[in-house]
Amino acid sequence: MKPVRTDARARWMLTFILAWYLKAMSAPTRFRAAFPPRRELGLRRVLVGTDLSPDGDRALRRAAALSFAPRAKLLVIHVLPPRIAPAVASIVRGAAEVKLEAAVRRLRDRLTARGRTDISIELRVAQGRAAEVLDRLGRAYRTELVVVGRRGQSRIRELVLGSTARRLLRTGRHPVLVVGRQPEGPYRKALVGLDFSPEALRAARMTRQMVPSSASLVAVHAYEDPARGLPPGLIPDQTARVGEALRSRTRLVQRAIETAGRGDTPWRIEVTEGDARRVLLEAARAKKADLIAVGSAGKSRVVRTALGSVAEGVLDGAPCDVLVVRRPPRPAP
Repeated sequence: MKPVRTDARARWMLTFILAWYLKAMSAPTRFRAAFPPRRELGLRRVLVGTDLSPDGDRALRRAAALSFAPRAKLLVIHVLPPRIAPAVASIVRGAAEVKLEAAVRRLRDRLTARGRTDISIELRVAQGRAAEVLDRLGRAYRTELVVVGRRGQSRIRELVLGSTARRLLRTGRHPVLVVGRQPEGPYRKALVGLDFSPEALRAARMTRQMVPSSASLVAVHAYEDPARGLPPGLIPDQTARVGEALRSRTRLVQRAIETAGRGDTPWRIEVTEGDARRVLLEAARAKKADLIAVGSAGKSRVVRTALGSVAEGVLDGAPCDVLVVRRPPRPAP
């Protein structure tokens, strides 16, 4: 009886272990329903933060073009700096109230032009750190969406401390719509990144609430291939494995859309291998999307700094508005 060579047995064991690893890593993750489907579409409570700059005016214009439920409520907030000299505090606050009232009048005129006279608008001038005030009032107001501009008045302060939008993404718990371009009307093409997480399903649901029924919805799923970079000889049945991964993930994306609620707007599904940030940005540019929606699980600060955040990466390079949906907020006391 001839002995079995050790090198042949080692190659066979390595191939078996590698095939098992690739199958385990390529298997799609399970997901659960983010929330029960609702029949009524449209937003009910929206908070708009404006610093009375051109970017703040874009946020107000975008808020006027969103899809609202009947008798919806809008809260428009301007946040003053936390430290103001007592001698000029009343003057600064009075000037901010006058400018905010003028901005709200323009917002009401835009809503009236759309025939939405049933929407109630409330304005408020607060003081403190903008991101903290918006998050706190959002919880008290039980808002469904916070709308802010991408930049603020002070570009130097933004480079050093970060914008209000970025701080809301890191510390807030409400869905945030970051407006980056001048609105030209309701959204026409929205792109949603689906990774089967509850936050991504909420992002798909909220996108369908925000956009009109005539808009085009595209669900994009990006996945990492664990066999990328390995020698072709070590990968058993690469073509069949890639094809099966695409088919299984496409089926899961269809199920995820059904879980989030299909509605009257049809969805297009695209499954692509690659980094999620790169895939979403390339798809948005190729399709000329005016909205990108992603879910954010809210990792720890250390992990986010080391690995990066898909939401922040999309926000940095997005050519359009970005909707980021995080975990639902805790009930306000």
